[in-house]
Amino acid sequence: MKTQTRGNCPCCGREQAVTGAHMSKHGYTVDNGWFNGVCSGERYAPMQQQREVTDRLVAEVREEVAALEARAADLRSGRATLGLVQKPHTFTRRGQEPEMVEWSSLSEYQQEQTLNTVVFRIDSRARAGVAFANQMEALVNAVHGQPLKVVEVEAGPAPIRAGEKRQLRDRVVTARYAERGRVYWQDGRGYRSWTGSAAWRKLPLVEG
Repeated sequence: MKTQTRGNCPCCGREQAVTGAHMSKHGYTVDNGWFNGVCSGERYAPMQQQREVTDRLVAEVREEVAALEARAADLRSGRATLGLVQKPHTFTRRGQEPEMVEWSSLSEYQQEQTLNTVVFRIDSRARAGVAFANQMEALVNAVHGQPLKVVEVEAGPAPIRAGEKRQLRDRVVTARYAERGRVYWQDGRGYRSWTGSAAWRKLPLVEG
């Protein structure tokens, strides 16, 4: 039986494998932009064993939320104005820099619409920050001091060996080697190509 020790990541809150004293490497991407790519929680102990990282993160997010809310309030009241903004009714392709103009140069209607859009985005990010901070705070309060989980995990598929034969449509192909999710094979006439590992394992196995 194969088992895995799991705990909650102090930076994203998700339950992940624990390797030694730290979380295993894992990825985390969310739409609101608080985290993207590989989660930094891999450097730390799980919430169950240490809460300082989570507490610090929650405090930082709440501080950023307060700044966002203050910025939105200043824009609504007129205590602050916008500077450079994307030119209204223009669209940019990915990787292309948007055309920027001074907010003060826009018509009164364009100023109002642009300001409303900016404030809406600030408010949305602030709400996402509050929800994230509340969720992380509740989670660390619930799991800190609790034991880590030990769960059974299914053994991974058997490795693909050189010389393994599979039936690919009307021919038998032989694996030369497997690398990065691909099986590089050769057929009886010497033709060489590759097939994804998952697709390879679904092909009928040819004995001998």
